Amino acid sequence: VTVGDRIYTQQQCYVKALELDPKNALAWRNLGSITKAPELVDVSGNKSTKQQCFLTSLKLEPDNGFTWNGLATTLTST
Repeated sequence: VTVGDRIYTQQQCYVKALELDPKNALAWRNLGSITKAPELVDVSGNKSTKQQCFLTSLKLEPDNGFTWNGLATTLTST
Protein backbone atom coordinates (compact mmCIF):
# COMPACT_ATOMS: atom_id res chain seq x y z
CA VAL A 1 0.00 0.00 0.00
CA THR A 2 1.22 3.51 -0.72
CA VAL A 3 1.07 6.10 2.06
CA GLY A 4 2.33 9.48 0.97
CA ASP A 5 5.32 8.72 -1.22
CA ARG A 6 6.27 5.44 0.45
CA ILE A 7 5.16 1.88 -0.29
CA TYR A 8 4.54 -0.33 2.77
CA THR A 9 4.33 -4.12 2.93
CA GLN A 10 1.96 -5.88 5.31
CA GLN A 11 4.85 -6.58 7.68
CA GLN A 12 6.00 -2.95 7.59
CA CYS A 13 2.48 -1.80 8.51
CA TYR A 14 2.43 -4.02 11.62
CA VAL A 15 5.94 -2.90 12.57
CA LYS A 16 4.89 0.75 12.20
CA ALA A 17 1.81 0.11 14.37
CA LEU A 18 4.07 -1.41 17.04
CA GLU A 19 6.54 1.45 16.85
CA LEU A 20 3.61 3.77 17.56
CA ASP A 21 2.09 1.50 20.24
CA PRO A 22 4.33 -1.34 21.52
CA LYS A 23 1.45 -2.59 23.70
CA ASN A 24 -0.80 -3.31 20.70
CA ALA A 25 -1.54 -6.99 21.29
CA LEU A 26 -3.45 -7.35 18.03
CA ALA A 27 -0.53 -6.02 15.98
CA TRP A 28 1.84 -8.44 17.76
CA ARG A 29 -0.52 -11.34 17.04
CA ASN A 30 -0.95 -10.37 13.40
CA LEU A 31 2.79 -9.90 12.96
CA GLY A 32 3.29 -13.40 14.35
CA SER A 33 0.72 -14.74 11.91
CA ILE A 34 2.52 -13.41 8.83
CA THR A 35 6.10 -14.04 9.95
CA LYS A 36 7.67 -17.17 8.50
CA ALA A 37 9.87 -19.31 10.74
CA PRO A 38 12.85 -18.92 11.16
CA GLU A 39 12.57 -15.30 9.97
CA LEU A 40 13.36 -12.55 12.46
CA VAL A 41 11.35 -9.34 12.36
CA ASP A 42 12.82 -6.09 13.65
CA VAL A 43 10.56 -3.93 15.81
CA SER A 44 12.28 -0.82 17.15
CA GLY A 45 15.69 -2.49 17.09
CA ASN A 46 14.53 -5.71 18.77
CA LYS A 47 14.46 -8.84 16.65
CA SER A 48 11.59 -11.29 17.27
CA THR A 49 10.68 -14.70 15.94
CA LYS A 50 7.17 -15.75 14.99
CA GLN A 51 6.82 -17.43 18.39
CA GLN A 52 8.12 -14.38 20.26
CA CYS A 53 5.51 -12.20 18.55
CA PHE A 54 2.74 -14.46 19.84
CA LEU A 55 4.30 -14.59 23.33
CA THR A 56 4.51 -10.79 23.45
CA SER A 57 0.86 -10.58 22.45
CA LEU A 58 -0.07 -13.04 25.20
CA LYS A 59 1.79 -11.00 27.81
CA LEU A 60 -0.47 -8.11 26.87
CA GLU A 61 -3.71 -10.15 26.51
CA PRO A 62 -3.26 -13.51 28.24
CA ASP A 63 -6.88 -14.60 27.71
CA ASN A 64 -6.93 -14.21 23.92
CA GLY A 65 -7.83 -17.57 22.40
CA PHE A 66 -6.87 -16.50 18.89
CA THR A 67 -3.33 -15.75 20.06
CA TRP A 68 -3.08 -19.07 21.90
CA ASN A 69 -4.13 -20.75 18.67
CA GLY A 70 -1.44 -18.87 16.75
CA LEU A 71 1.18 -19.80 19.31
CA ALA A 72 0.27 -23.47 18.90
CA THR A 73 1.21 -23.28 15.22
CA THR A 74 4.81 -22.52 16.26
CA LEU A 75 5.13 -25.67 18.38
CA THR A 76 6.02 -29.19 17.33
CA SER A 77 3.88 -32.17 18.30
CA THR A 78 5.15 -34.46 21.02
